Amino acid sequence: MNAVTQIKAAPDTMAIARENTVLSPRFYTTDFVAMDKIDVTPVRAEWDKLIAEMVADPKACARSSSISS
Repeated sequence: MNAVTQIKAAPDTMAIARENTVLSPRFYTTDFVAMDKIDVTPVRAEWDKLIAEMVADPKACARSSSISS
């Protein structure tokens, strides 16, 4: 049995790429001076716990990132 699939014309990909949407990629720079001024004290305990978990089981971090992507 031979199946025949008709090929439809491709949309104008350049026009689609130029569209400005909410999900359009943006390229930002990080203001490290401003970042250094942020007080992280309120979340420091949570951060330290998270980092300790990642250090204790580095494969868990790899598994969770591969699942979410």
